Amino acid sequence: MPVQMMIADRTLDPPGDFGSEHTDALSTRDMGWLMGWSCDAQEAFDNHLMAYRIGEDPRVLLPQMVCQDGFFVSHITSDVELPDPGQVKEFLPPYKHPYPLDPRHPVSHGPQIMPEQGPPLQLERARAMEESMAVIEQVHDEFANIFGRRYDPWIEEFMTDGADVVFFMQGGHAVTARFAIQHMRDKGLKVGLVRLRTIRPYPTDRVKEVLSRFKVVGVIETNMGLGSVSSGGVLYAEACAALYESAQRPLVLSFMAGMGGEAIVLKEFYWMTQKMTEAQKRGKIEKRTHWVGFEE
Repeated sequence: MPVQMMIADRTLDPPGDFGSEHTDALSTRDMGWLMGWSCDAQEAFDNHLMAYRIGEDPRVLLPQMVCQDGFFVSHITSDVELPDPGQVKEFLPPYKHPYPLDPRHPVSHGPQIMPEQGPPLQLERARAMEESMAVIEQVHDEFANIFGRRYDPWIEEFMTDGADVVFFMQGGHAVTARFAIQHMRDKGLKVGLVRLRTIRPYPTDRVKEVLSRFKVVGVIETNMGLGSVSSGGVLYAEACAALYESAQRPLVLSFMAGMGGEAIVLKEFYWMTQKMTEAQKRGKIEKRTHWVGFEE
């Protein structure tokens, strides 16, 4: 069922910290929802339009979470270019579900099935998620043709040419990261940004292709993955898994930053870049996970 949800993510209780984190939505990442983070209000608006087209495509028919950082994107005023209604109607024509609930053609939906009936249903969901990748790319192309704004459906790169170390992250903190990277580039540091736009389905091949070009990757985690492989967030493990089959693997470390709704400030980007450049010089990481603001 192509239900769509707008998620302005928040820190999970307890305690009652209502700051922005990605933990809430990411805890459901393997439940069959299409999922990705917007970095600003314009992208959040545009992603909503595209998610309708993607989820309602008969090759997909999966629910979608259009995620954005609570407060940083959802509650800070910013400019958004609203499209002409005619463009929206062209992009989103009236929708007709291929399997509507119709009293003239009753069907039975029961909560219980036999065990042997489960795997075929799960296989259908898995195939729909896999086949959604081609649909996602097609819809992004059609969106660009109609509205004039083009997004890479999977990954955005910022100042990665000539970079030795890069941040890998998703969501609104990437806006601050762009400024910080420009600031550090002006001082001669070879640092760039790779932003993940879609996490489900996960663009494994693109992540491998892009991240393998660099010497060190610093994964900025704005989420909690308690007890995970890095004892930090969840993005690290998936980035490492994507890189496993690469002939040229960078060093990868994880930064717990922006937790509880804190802003990631300029000096913290400098601190994280220093940790990456030190790892590059040593040829190995100091440790998998650093808690930014709690270490020297």
